[in-house]
Amino acid sequence: MSRNSKIDRELMGSTVLSLTAEGRTANQVTAAIKDKTGINISKYQVHRYVQKYNKEHTDIQKPIINAAVVPDQRTNALKMLVASTLGYPDQRDIETAGIEYYGRYSVNTTNVFDEYYTIARGGISGQVTRAFINIALKMTNGIRLVTDENKQDSLDELMDFIKFKSLSQNVARSLPEMGNVVTLLYDTNGALTVPEISPMSYLTFLTEKETIGDTDSGLLIHGKIDRIVHDEDGDNQIVYERDDVGLFRLWSDANYFIDILGRNTFGVYGASMIPEAQTPLKSMMNASYYYDEFIKRYGMGRMHKDYTIIADLLKSGMMNETESREYLKSEAAAQQKIKANEDILSTGMSASMIETKQGLNIVTYLEFREKQIDRALLQSDVSAGRVGSQFTNSGSEVSKQELSTLESLRDTFFDTMLNEVVAPYLPDYGLDLKNISIVAEPLGTIYVNHRDLIEMEATGNITSGELRQRAGFPEEKPEVEL
Repeated sequence: MSRNSKIDRELMGSTVLSLTAEGRTANQVTAAIKDKTGINISKYQVHRYVQKYNKEHTDIQKPIINAAVVPDQRTNALKMLVASTLGYPDQRDIETAGIEYYGRYSVNTTNVFDEYYTIARGGISGQVTRAFINIALKMTNGIRLVTDENKQDSLDELMDFIKFKSLSQNVARSLPEMGNVVTLLYDTNGALTVPEISPMSYLTFLTEKETIGDTDSGLLIHGKIDRIVHDEDGDNQIVYERDDVGLFRLWSDANYFIDILGRNTFGVYGASMIPEAQTPLKSMMNASYYYDEFIKRYGMGRMHKDYTIIADLLKSGMMNETESREYLKSEAAAQQKIKANEDILSTGMSASMIETKQGLNIVTYLEFREKQIDRALLQSDVSAGRVGSQFTNSGSEVSKQELSTLESLRDTFFDTMLNEVVAPYLPDYGLDLKNISIVAEPLGTIYVNHRDLIEMEATGNITSGELRQRAGFPEEKPEVEL
C-alpha cells in the first residue's frame, strides 16, 4: 500500500490490520492505538485503510475482513436480542466512551445530571416522563398558602409575585428526577426576585472545609453545605451563599455521591429516583430495539436470490470470480429498483422467502420490565393505567398504597418550600412565618356514595359545602337571579 495514508506514515498499518483481524471495531482500534502510542487516527481512516487493503488483496490472498472475523449478521442480531433481555452490556456502549444506548436513543453519561435529565425529559420513555409528572401533580394538587383572614390578600399577592403554583409544580417534578433542586431567590444586585430553578448539571455543593476549584477525588466532602458553585471549573464561575438559595434534597443524609467534578461526597447531595429505573428501562428499550431490527431484517419480506447459472459458469471456467462479482453487483443494483407487487424476471435465478426459525415472546418480557419501572418511580397499577378505575375495589386499594407513600414525601416538600423559598419574602409583605401554612387537596379521598353523603349532611356530620364538594359541585351554591 502507498504511504499516502496517515496510518502508513505513522507505521501503524500492521497494527491496524492485526487488531481488525481480532474482530475489533474501528472505534476500538483507534482507542487502542491512542492508548499505546498516543497517535490519533480517526475511525474513518481505519475504515478506508481496511477497505483498500481488502480490495488490493482480493485476488492474492483472503482479505483481512472475512466471514471468519465478522459474525454472521443474523446470528449477531439474535445474540444482541438475547443479550439485551438478559441485561448484558450493549456492544454500542463499549464502542463509544461516555455514551450509553437506550434502544435507538443515545444518552451522554459524562455529566450525571445531564444523564438524569435526558432519561426523565428527553423523550426516551413516555412511561418514565409520565411517572414524574404524576408525582408532581399529585403532590401539588390544589397547593396554596393560607394565613389569617385579614392577611390573606397580602399572601395572595406574594403567591402571584413568586408564581407559587407553577414554581411548586416544577420543583416537585425536578426533585425526584435530580434528587436536588436549587432555586435562586436574589438578582445580581442582591434584591429578592422571582425564584428560578438553576440547572443541576452546572452546580457543585461545598462545605466550609473545601477550596473552590480543588477537585481532589481522594478527599471526601462531608458536612453542612456552605456554598453552592455554578460552573466551578469553567469561565463563568458564580458562588452562591447557602442562605441565598432555596435548597431541596431527597434522602441526602446517608447518600454517597460522586459530583460532576469527580469528587466523593457523603450526606451532601440528594438521591435521584432515576438509577432505580435505569436497568429495567435500558433492558426494555434495547430488547424492543433489537427485536425491531431483527424483524425488519428477517421478518418483512426478505428474499434469498440464488443465481445458479453463475455457479455453473464458474465451475465450467467460462467466468472468473472477478467477473461474477461484477455481474452480481449489477444485478443487486437492478433488484433495488423493483417496487412493491412487481415481479422478478431473470435468467438462471431462483428466489425464495427467508423464513426465521427462531422466535421470542417479547410481550411478556416487556410487561415485566414496565412494572419494574413503575415500582421504582412510585407508580401504582392505577396511575400506570393498568387497573380500570380508582372507584373499583381493586383500584381503590392499590391507589391508597401509592398515595400513602406520596403523603410523606409531600410533607417534607411542603416544609422545605415554606422555609427555604417562601420565608425570605414574608417581611416585605408584612407577614410572619409562624402564621403561614401550605395546604393542598387531600391525596386520597375515601369514596362515599351520594346517598350516604346526603344522610351525613342531614345528621350534621358534614356541612352543606362539604356535601357539594364531594358531589362534584362548587362549595358555594350559586345565587339564583329572579
